[in-house]
Parts: sequence; structure tokens; C-alpha cells
Amino acid sequence: MSKMTVRNQAVRCVIATLAATAAANAGTFRIELDYMVAGDHSHRPSAAVIDAVVRMFACEGHTLIVDVDDALPHYTELQRNPNNCTELFGYSGVNNSFGALRQTYFDRQNDNAWDYCIFAHNYEDVGCVNTTSSGLGELGGRYFIVTLGSFSGQTGTTFDQAATLAHEFGHVLGLSHCGVSDCDSIGDRSVILPSIMSYRYQLSGVKNVLTCNGMIPPQAIFREINYSHGRLCGLDENLLSETTGCFMAPVDWNCNGAIGGIVSQDVSNNRNGVGWCGVAGTRGIINDENEWATVDAAARDRERAVRPEKKRDIGCITHEEWLELQDEIAARGGCPQPALTTESCPSGENIFVGNNAGVQLGYCSLPFDGPAEAHVFAPLNSTYFLRPGEFNVTNSLRLTKPGIWLAPIGSATIR
Repeated sequence: MSKMTVRNQAVRCVIATLAATAAANAGTFRIELDYMVAGDHSHRPSAAVIDAVVRMFACEGHTLIVDVDDALPHYTELQRNPNNCTELFGYSGVNNSFGALRQTYFDRQNDNAWDYCIFAHNYEDVGCVNTTSSGLGELGGRYFIVTLGSFSGQTGTTFDQAATLAHEFGHVLGLSHCGVSDCDSIGDRSVILPSIMSYRYQLSGVKNVLTCNGMIPPQAIFREINYSHGRLCGLDENLLSETTGCFMAPVDWNCNGAIGGIVSQDVSNNRNGVGWCGVAGTRGIINDENEWATVDAAARDRERAVRPEKKRDIGCITHEEWLELQDEIAARGGCPQPALTTESCPSGENIFVGNNAGVQLGYCSLPFDGPAEAHVFAPLNSTYFLRPGEFNVTNSLRLTKPGIWLAPIGSATIR
């Protein structure tokens, strides 16, 4: 009888490089993108910005076509309807309105297969006052804007541009800031939504901030610019276990410098510059969300030439809120914004393994029952997170599939 004990360390198998498997619901998305140009700066996104977002979709089997098209006159802000300040995308009454620019420059406005984006400077908020927001998107609609005029260099960094392009397009595809439609109670900075749709990760990078906050080990499989696959366990902010964290690493939820016990802490709403450590807001249940499933559904709709009805507009993180989040990162030791790269597509996934008699999918809430099931059904090159305890296998188990095995929150024994 064989025995393997894993104690807070990795058992590394041979790692092979494989191409990502195309998603079963793969589809094609098309964006016509225009941009404003001023005398001292241009909002045109570089090829590297576009390539990073195209690769993000390609890693999930989707084709994203971005036609960087017309240079537009530069306006300090896009104006809303002065008689109805809730209306931006539908207003065309002045030259510096989205509607007027769309009517003049959107070449494919009669082709429902295409969405339309303007890289602009700033826009007016719902009070018809200039905002430093990074962008605005129609939830479930067709139109969106990226507005980084108040950010670095009046255009934002290349990482800002790529992440915000993916973020705003995410709204068009049906995604919110918290994984569900209503974020009023959940907040827009959930730690448990590892996605650039969450303010916490949008401009700072998903893996970068997860690592900075001590929530994952370096072997965890996350990209900097991505939507969530919904694999993490939900959290009850009234009953946060510091020992188990997110079942990927112990986490100091109450920021007292020690790990241990059950604590209460709001980890999804913070606007005080020190992150969740200083927050005393409303606590509740927060969950991860399989955002790529929503994107898959949007792909199927487009294949059928179906457009869901627009729900509302969603404004996004302001420059002031971004400064607050940078203060939070600095308070945790400092994790600079990552450089923009065209990230490789991992062939594996984060796979959770724990004695589970129910449905087994390898998700945190639905882990595989044991190493044998995980080894058979998980993708190659996955990272396996074992829950503490003993796992018995009836036959000799040889870990021949490339991957990394971790017991991040205790000791796990395979017999």
C-alpha cells in the first residue's frame, strides 16, 4: 500500500505544454473601435492592448475581432442629454455626444453582429457633471466607452487600457461588478470574484492582487486580465475562517497580523484607502460567479442573431477610487501594477480535492472526492488543492498526469 503525505508544499510532476482546449460554446465577437486624438495625446489603443484582450478570449475558445477604425475629434467630455441626465448612449443633440459620433463614424451600425466602442477622454455622470470614471457600458446592450482621460498621461497605462476594454465589454456581454445583477449590497470590490470586473482587480491585475493579499500560493492558476470561472468558494463575511481562507491559503481576514479563528470582516466594500482592514460596512454572503458561462451564452445569442434587451448603463471605477485601491495595495506591502503582456493560455485549472460525497466538479464548493477522481478528470497541468485529511485509494495511484499537488491549509495523506 502506498502512502504520500503533502504538508504545505508542492509535489511537482513533469509539466508539459499543451494548447488550450477550445470552449464548447465558442463564438465570435466583433467590436468596431474609434478613438479621440488631441494635439498632445491620442486615445488610440496600441496593438499590444488589443492583442492582450483578443488572447484573453482566445484562451476560452472565442474569437474576438477588434477593428480599430476612425480617429475622432477630441472632446474633453461626452455630454449627456441635459434634459435627462441618465441618457448618454442615446443622446445625439450636440457634436460631443456619443450618439452624434456614433451616427457619423460607426460604419456597421446597421449590422447587429457588431458592438461599438469609443476610446474617449471623459464623460458626464448622471448629474450631467464631468466624471473621472474609467468607462461606461450598457449592461446587455451594444455600446460602451473607455475614458481614461483622468488617468496616467491622460490615456492610462497600456494595462489600464487593456483591462478597461475587457471590463467595459464585459458589461455589454452581461457582466456586473460583483458577478450578479445587483451590487448595491454586495459591493463592487469583492475579493471572491477573481475578475477584472471587480474594482479590486480591474486595474491591479487578478493574480497580482490575489498574491499581494496572501489569498493564493504562487502555483495557483490565474491570469492578470481575465473573467472568473466561478471556481472559488463563497464567503460568509460574518464567519470567515482564517485557517482555511479560500481553501488555497490561510488568510488574515481581520488584518491583525495573526492567522487563526473565525472572524467577521467586510471584504467586499471598501472606500477608505486601507482596503478591507478598516471597513465596518454591511456584511453578508458573497460568491464567485462563472462569468465565462455568461459570455458563452452571449456568444450563442450572437450566433442566432439575438440581442438581449439592454438593462441599464453601468459606470465604472473613477480615478479617485483607483487611488484608494493603490493605497490599499501599498498598505499590504506594495504590489505594483503588472506590465501588460499577451498572457499565455494555461491548459490546466485550479482543482479542489476534498472528501465530498455529492456532485464532484473540482470546484471549491464541489470538490472531487479524492485524488483518483481528480487525477482522471482534471485537465493536464492543473494545480490540485487538497483539503486536510486522509484519502484512501483502492488501487495503486500513480500521478502520471502533469500537475502540481498542494496541501495549502494543513496536512493531507494519500494512502
